[in-house]
Amino acid sequence: MTDVRDGDAALPPAQRIHLEGQRILEALTPQDVPLVLDEHGQRFTSLQLAELLRQTDAEERGRPCFIVGGAWGLDASVRHRAKLSISLSDMTLPHELARVFLMEQLYRAECILHRTPYHH
Repeated sequence: MTDVRDGDAALPPAQRIHLEGQRILEALTPQDVPLVLDEHGQRFTSLQLAELLRQTDAEERGRPCFIVGGAWGLDASVRHRAKLSISLSDMTLPHELARVFLMEQLYRAECILHRTPYHH
């Protein structure tokens, strides 16, 4: 997990988003497959998320890199770089809660792929 510092709180929201977006893009490596979390993104069931991870691994496209934006959202430059936009919920979630929710779903997806009894 890589944390990227938010833009300076004294800046207007648009500048904060832009600065955070630059930092996110700089943190990505060539092997990262950027996947952004966004309320308007594609919805997945747990089984579908597991299949997405399996396909990414099987096709050797790189390492899935899930990007959770800050309180003001994600800069357009980050959205354009993403291979996919994923929605965790129709509801707006604080980014800290979205991270916890995502981590649980990734654990669940791995359990599905390895046929462990966590997911039933």
